[in-house]
Amino acid sequence: MPRVSRTAHIVPDEPRRATGTPLADAIASYHLSFRAANRSPATIRTYLRSMDEFAHFLEARHLPQTLPAITRTHIEAYIVSIQEAGQRPAAVSIAYRSLQPFFRWAIEEGEIASSPMARMKPPVVPETPPPVLRPEELNAILDACAGSDFESRRDMASSGSSSLPTCAGASLLD
Repeated sequence: MPRVSRTAHIVPDEPRRATGTPLADAIASYHLSFRAANRSPATIRTYLRSMDEFAHFLEARHLPQTLPAITRTHIEAYIVSIQEAGQRPAAVSIAYRSLQPFFRWAIEEGEIASSPMARMKPPVVPETPPPVLRPEELNAILDACAGSDFESRRDMASSGSSSLPTCAGASLLD
């Protein structure tokens, strides 16, 4: 006699839907906690913009929308999508660093047991030195300070405290 499976009723025919707090609800609660902690409006805007963009990314790709179902792979895919969209490395880093405190908050709130970012490394932001002014540009700045009124003389005198010349006509390379 053929054996009948006893697990057919335990294993569903279709994948189970992830349970847990919907990401949109968690973001709203996170926003409330920021306001209650009296965080600066700029900080709130930056963090919430990143969270909203992350939620939109997940939704657009039909990825999980509940906190426990979000994995490191989802976050890495989001970071790569920002890079591929041509965002500067600093903007990518801001997005990454905005997600980290959200997942720490979710742990503190008991929404998740561990952060999907726990062992992730932040994206590298290469140092880009500021452009160096050419000698003629520096001379033009000093020429703008030349004059006989008090402010002009004060500005010219303060430029003399550095290695720059104290008169507009002198060469900066001397």
